[in-house]
Amino acid sequence: MSMLRQAVVALLLAGTTFAQAISGPKSVDQPVTIPAANIPLAGAVTLPTTPGPKPEAMVFLPEIRLSVAKPAGNPGLEDLAHQLAARGVSSLRYDRRVDPVSGSGPQGLPSPSQLIGDAIAALQYRKQRLGSNSDTAFLCAAGTSAILAPYIVEKYQRLAGLVLINPSVLPIERILAEQKRQELEQQGKTEPEIRQELASQNQMFADIRAGKTPATRLIEGAPAAYWLDWMNRNPAEELGKLNLPILVLQAGRDETATDANSEKLQKALGTRGPAVEFRLFPNMNHSHPRFINFV
Repeated sequence: MSMLRQAVVALLLAGTTFAQAISGPKSVDQPVTIPAANIPLAGAVTLPTTPGPKPEAMVFLPEIRLSVAKPAGNPGLEDLAHQLAARGVSSLRYDRRVDPVSGSGPQGLPSPSQLIGDAIAALQYRKQRLGSNSDTAFLCAAGTSAILAPYIVEKYQRLAGLVLINPSVLPIERILAEQKRQELEQQGKTEPEIRQELASQNQMFADIRAGKTPATRLIEGAPAAYWLDWMNRNPAEELGKLNLPILVLQAGRDETATDANSEKLQKALGTRGPAVEFRLFPNMNHSHPRFINFV
């Protein structure tokens, strides 16, 4: 994993944008359509234009949106893809599906199982399209997409490594509670009002976890079974079981990160030794333009 690790870390430490990082066209985007269950996925392959072998490839997971209130998308993936290509690493990225017919989440948002299936389809397509060896493919997951990363690795056991950027590994209801708090604070709600709304939401999800809510009952626009699928995921525990190199990149000023999340991740991966590397970028935050350019 050394070549890819050096490339990603060097780009983050450089603190430059794509336009600043390269003086000429060293990469090219090619639009692709990835065959997946029920609905094709739009994506793009980014290739180095320099001659010679391209031994490594990165597959980027799309940002996961847990509710329709939280916008999806991470334009910085394109910058990172181009900068990696300038260093000889090809990549594939694709858009998260929204399928009103088969999606079980709010307004057609896909279930965890559908997202995992899409990632497997992308990895299989990557091997076919890029022609890279099975042991030179890396998976990159940022934020909430890291929740599903270990489950994808378990089903596709031909990866050379995993790159996690600001990964979220807490139970899904805790992540949703943090998102809700930020939303209410932006609305100017008082602390007592915030606590009251959070207590109501936390109880709602506690009832789902305890099996007190019928699977088909709609909660926040999705059946309870959809939320229970997310709740049954334990990414920290599953990450600790993986037998492949893992690179964790964390912004020191990430407003979406919590001490509890960091401690859980460290506990899960801290005993893996040299197979896991943590890199902290203390002056970057989740939404800082310099950081977005590389995630």
